Amino acid sequence: MPEASSWDVISDSGNGEVILAVDFPAAGRVEATFADLADSIGARWSHYDILQTVPPTGPGDRNASGQEYIERWTREIRAAGRPVAAVLGYCAGAVYTAAIADEIGRWQQPAPQVIVFDPQVGDGPLSEEMYREMYRVLGSLLPAGKVEDAKQKAADLVVAGDGDLFDLADALTGFFRETATPAFDRLSLSEAGRTHVVGLFQDYLSWLSATTYFDPSRTWKSAWAILSTEHVANAGGNPATTTEFGRIITIDTTHAGVLRSESTAQKVFEQIIPGSSTEERVPESSATIALNDPAALKDPAALNDPAARLETVRSIWCDVLDVNDVEDDVAFFDAGGNSMLVVALVEKLSDASGRMLKTRDVLRAPSIKAQAELLAQQASGSAQNAQ
Repeated sequence: MPEASSWDVISDSGNGEVILAVDFPAAGRVEATFADLADSIGARWSHYDILQTVPPTGPGDRNASGQEYIERWTREIRAAGRPVAAVLGYCAGAVYTAAIADEIGRWQQPAPQVIVFDPQVGDGPLSEEMYREMYRVLGSLLPAGKVEDAKQKAADLVVAGDGDLFDLADALTGFFRETATPAFDRLSLSEAGRTHVVGLFQDYLSWLSATTYFDPSRTWKSAWAILSTEHVANAGGNPATTTEFGRIITIDTTHAGVLRSESTAQKVFEQIIPGSSTEERVPESSATIALNDPAALKDPAALNDPAARLETVRSIWCDVLDVNDVEDDVAFFDAGGNSMLVVALVEKLSDASGRMLKTRDVLRAPSIKAQAELLAQQASGSAQNAQ
């Protein structure tokens, strides 16, 4: 099995061939993921391991070329010594599928099948994707009255760009950092937390920019393209005008739902006969995120009262989400949370418990009630360690 540094396991059969998936999953995103696709196909994929690329993160990866991403991913696959049946890619991740399949074809014959879902390629569509991501994230952080102004300024940056996606990514990142600062102040987000939030946004733009290193057209001529009707409509009704595929299948669904559609699952199963699924990967917050004020941390014993514990978590949620009240059983993302606000949530819950919580643990306890229990466990652990 490849090292965890470059691949996440969606399904692990322990034998047989491997299916690779290329995507940039993020906690709380509205688009379905390859874990959803695997879950739809179910036990029919039980003879395959399904691995998904770990998105490049951090300053070092942001400066890396797309080819360096490919070399890292395929080096670990080759070292594992397992045959690869197919390479799947969603949205901009579809561009990487051709390069991965071509590289694997250097040592494996036949080369893996390639199946892409709503592929995005070219500076125009990718610039639009950067703009949409900017609008989506700022829309969750800014007051309603300021969202439209920020939207227009971001659009102006896209229009003013000279077509270089790397320069556009830098410009949008700087604008995002400046525009989001009042929201960071409102959330009392630490400097490390602010850096982490901006980094998440910058990582995704870098992932998009690096696709410009590749021309997937030759490999895509023998690939399957599974397209949502929304994607086809956005392409003017004819997605084949700029890209030629071996076969095009249109699914009556949205771009966000194409990996969740039962029709998609059936078509993929007809082409390759694979697995099962586990939970979606949730990117961890940086381990270096510091507590806001260690001297002000609450005594863990104060969280022993269930009612007080519940109110503590509810108060944190209302502060982070900027709302007056939230029901105890509603999941954080259903209540309006997103991957950026998770950073503030984890910091504030860590302050309340007196211990640094992991993002994964917080998200596995998705509701106020569940997170109150998580704080109880932390309090219990602190008390035991003190004895």
